[in-house]
Formats: sequence, C-alpha cells, structure tokens
Amino acid sequence: MCNRTATPLGIDQPDDDSVAARYRYESEPTIYPVPERGRIEIRDCPATITDLLDRGSITNVATGLYKKTQLAEEVVDGEQKEYDVVTASLRDDGRTLQIDAEDLVGVVSLAPTISLRINPKVEWDAILDMLLAVYQERRSVEYHGVPLEQFVGEGESLEDVVIILVINLLDGISKIHRQGLIRDLNIVRTEQMDGSGRIDLKETLLNHAQGNPSPVWIQNEVEYNNVANSLIHYAASHLRRLLQDTISNGASQQHEYLYSELDREIRRLEAYEISSCRSRTSQYRQLSIHDLPRQRYYYRQAIEISKAVLSASLSHQFSTETSALSVDYVMSMESLFEAYSQVTLEGELAAIKSYDHTNAVTEVEMRDSPTVNPFDDEQDIFHQPDHELVRESDTTLAVIDSKYYAEGKDPVRKSGSRSQLFSYAYLLDTDELGFLCPLLEPRERTVVQTDARLSVVSPQGEFSPADYRAAVHEYLFSVLQQYEPVLEIFHTLADPFDDRSYSDGFPSLCLTDVTVADLSEVRSMSGPFAYQDIERFTWRVIRQAGRNSYNVGNDAEFEDEGDWARKRITEELTGPGRSAHSMTCVPVMHREGTREWLELFIVNVGLDGSVTRETVELRPAT
Repeated sequence: MCNRTATPLGIDQPDDDSVAARYRYESEPTIYPVPERGRIEIRDCPATITDLLDRGSITNVATGLYKKTQLAEEVVDGEQKEYDVVTASLRDDGRTLQIDAEDLVGVVSLAPTISLRINPKVEWDAILDMLLAVYQERRSVEYHGVPLEQFVGEGESLEDVVIILVINLLDGISKIHRQGLIRDLNIVRTEQMDGSGRIDLKETLLNHAQGNPSPVWIQNEVEYNNVANSLIHYAASHLRRLLQDTISNGASQQHEYLYSELDREIRRLEAYEISSCRSRTSQYRQLSIHDLPRQRYYYRQAIEISKAVLSASLSHQFSTETSALSVDYVMSMESLFEAYSQVTLEGELAAIKSYDHTNAVTEVEMRDSPTVNPFDDEQDIFHQPDHELVRESDTTLAVIDSKYYAEGKDPVRKSGSRSQLFSYAYLLDTDELGFLCPLLEPRERTVVQTDARLSVVSPQGEFSPADYRAAVHEYLFSVLQQYEPVLEIFHTLADPFDDRSYSDGFPSLCLTDVTVADLSEVRSMSGPFAYQDIERFTWRVIRQAGRNSYNVGNDAEFEDEGDWARKRITEELTGPGRSAHSMTCVPVMHREGTREWLELFIVNVGLDGSVTRETVELRPAT
C-alpha cells in the first residue's frame, strides 16, 4: 500500500453541491478521502476501470454499479446483518467514478489503484475513546516502558486507533501467556508395537483374538487451536497486516518495534499450531467471554479487542496482488455510537448511585436493547428500543434511542424515528422519551396530549466523549430526581465529573459537626438536619460558614457579626408554608470569584418529600 493521497481538483463552482470533492484518477495506488455519508467523484478514469473494479474487492450488482458491504456481528431473524460501506457508480461513459459513502469510517480498497479513506463526522480522537470504552480497554500510558506518544501522531487518525488496539491486544496476550493458554485434551488410540501412553486392554485382547499382536495405546493429545485462541490469532494477523502497511510507508522505529512484537506473538501462537481462517468467522462472532470457564476470564482483554478488530474487518478482500493492496478496516459509526451510548448510560447511572445517600436508585438499571412483546402468545412480534431505564425490574422510567444523525438532522422531525419512540413509550407506559445524538443541539419538547417530555440529549457545541458523558449524566439525573427529590442535594454537593468524589472546595456542606456521610439522615426529624432549635441551627450554619470562608477569618467578621445572615436563614426556615416539625434543611455554601453565599435545601419530609431552594448572601463586615 502506498500513502499517496489524492488532491482535490480546484473547481470554483461545483455543478452539484452534493459532491464533497472531485479528484483526477491516478494510475499509481492512491488514497481518495471521502467524508462519512458523503460523495466524491474520480474523473478521467481509464477505459480499463471496469476491469480494475472487477478485480477488486467490490461486488458488481448491476451494469456500472458496485457495492462494498460488511457483515455485522449481530444476527437478525436468523440472518447476519450486512451493512453497505460504499456504493460506486460509473458515469459519463465510464470516465467518472462516483462514490457514495455510508456511516462506516476507515480504509476501504476498491481496486488495485483505488483506496478510500472514509473520514468521520467526529474527531478520530473521540472515536478512539468510544471504541476503547465499548470494549472496556484503555489508552495505555506506555508499552514496555515506551510512552504512548512515541507511537501515535500529534493528531489522532485511523493509524493511531490501530496502534492502540495493537498495544492493548499485546497486553492481553501477555496476560494469557502468564496464566496459560486454553487447551483441549483429545483421547487418541493408536495400534503399534512400540507406543507411549497406556494400553487399552480390551481392544488389545480383541486384536490378539483376531491374530493382530499390536497393542492398542491410549494417548491424551493436547490441542490449542480452539475458537478463543484462533480468534486472537485472526485479530493479531489482521493488525499485523495493517501495521505492515504503516511501516511500508516509512514508519518510526517505535512502529517497527511494535510490529516485531506482534509478529513474535503470532509466531508464538503458531508454535502451538494455532491458526485462523475466514471459514471460522461465524464461530468467532458467536464467541463470548462468558463461554469460557470463569478461571479463564483473564482472556477478556484479548477477546474483546479481537472482537473489535473482527467487527471492523471486511469479509471481501483482494485475492491477488496483495503486496500492492491495502487491508480494509472500517467501523460502523451507528453501531459504535449505540454501543458507546449504552456503556455511557450504565456508567453515568453508576455515578449517580455513588452519591445517592438514601439508596433510592439502587434498584434502577439500564437495559440494553430490551425486547418488548405486545402480545402474550406471539413472541415473534416484538419491539426493541435501544435503551430502557427501569426501576425494580418492571417500572419503566425512560425509553431512549441512539441516533447517529448528521448535524442539523433532528430525529424528532423524522416521522419514522418519532413514531417509533412514541410506540415504545406507549408500550412501556412512560412519559420520559430521549434521543441520544452526538452532533445536534440539546432540546426539550413537551407532548401536548400526554404531557410527556421528549429530550434530544447532546453536548453543547462540538462533540467530545467527556461532554457527551456530562450531557447523559444530567439527563439521567433529571429523570431520577423526579422519583427522589433529595438527589438534587447530593448532586449539588458531589462533583460527578471529578473522579466521582466530593470536592475539597465549593460547593460544600455548611453545618458544624456534619459530614457527607450524614446525608443518609436527610429526612430524619431527629437527625442533624432537623431545625426545631432554630437558634442553635442557625448558629451552627454561620459558625461553619466562617470556617469555610475565604473572605473572613471567622463568623464574627460577617456583617453584624453574622446576625444578619442568621436572621435571613430564620426567615426562610420559619416563613409561610415552612414548619420545623415536618421539614429539614441542608445548608450548602458556594463561592464564585469573591462572592460567597448559602443555598438552603429545604426538604418537606411530612408531605411529598419535595425540595425547595433558598439563597442567603454571606456579607463580610464593612
């Protein structure tokens, strides 16, 4: 493979705005960039273009029309789903090759001289984070003492994705070597005078009775070429070919070192007679870590990375001239985003549970693609939303779909997507509906007829995994807060995007002799947040505020020695509609710039458990 990249033709005014770029055909192996779900044209194609495409790894579906597809991991209605990767059509009597890409990104080879690089709508760096999150792997800090930065480039690219997959696969294989390869023991019987093992007396005596003096030996034959080891060999071999392409383009010493390490591990596997082939692909796809004995779960990392490689490798490759051809490697962004959304939903739900001091959401879980059967006696009729937030296994709190739509394409305005989500909500009896979209502006709508809330959940501005996780966290919190109002207090005090721990600074609890562990008693009328003794309660609040403050040295340095703030707290806690006998208060101190203030969270324990907020300024003495 060569890394020669085509340069777009300089056309002042394109005839067709739907064409992202136009290129001139190159007779040497060349990469033509094409945007995800975009269209390009390759002009001045030779008269032999049809022959070149016929020799390539692309299927001729009609005269002048070609398609490249990828088999998905999932099986639908007994058949393996197939994705369209690109469609190529010949125009202008074969002089122009028009290429339309779908939402699978990566490198695709069409002919010996034509390769495509399908570039994603989001940054490669974000795709890498999503990929590693889905397969529960990591960006290794170093490999055998070599910092990761020496392997990857300054700007993340597909090659960097491959490098980090290689590093994680090598790390997974090293764990396997430390604890042992899975092996199968097969019993083999042989007839010979000089053998090894143990003699099968029954078969030997039968031989003697028939005039055959040879004893029958029983041997245990060890075989390592099982599905798990073969899958790892397949992935390692595929990544080696991808690395070989990188090295042939003039890679660094670090890349060559990584290639030699991978090559050594493949040879090490082959020494155990482990091999791989495409005829076992269906077995590879069906394999799960849960198919292995629990004591073999150290295979997890290698299996998960190998499955990632398997899902991204195309089934149709060139069968000839391999030295001049690229290895196809593409990822379905729709499938990746849906899987990443499920991982993110589960992670952010766990984060909310980590600061839920009343254990109100302990029984809440996030289901992945649940099956909903509208009829008891017809299980073959079903609906399947992408995600479902449920409580105590049978109460649906929210139904959510992932939509990897282009910027500006609102799924709510698409009748099919909207109707589908409405049907899920009807069947699951919920009034919380959500679309998870990476590239849209967040928005909420209210369904007039049912008062249901329909949310488009997306980060503000450009997509990044961190901002997306934050948006998902806030959405889940907004849903769960309706069922446990005091979560609002815990959410304010927790810093959910800083290692899920409480901040040493602000906001902070502002009550003497109280820690975050005491928040479990937020509803107790005899606990630390009860305020029947209003004088003592306000004194405890202001005393702690003086200790926390950056503006004053102690509470006596507040305005009127703290009396002004104490009076304001008393007014809020004893005013109309407030009762010290049925309410508790959690005071929280905030600071922004030089401004400091208290936020009083008042919990209506005796009525509906609702929470209201009141603000009290903390003024230094002048």
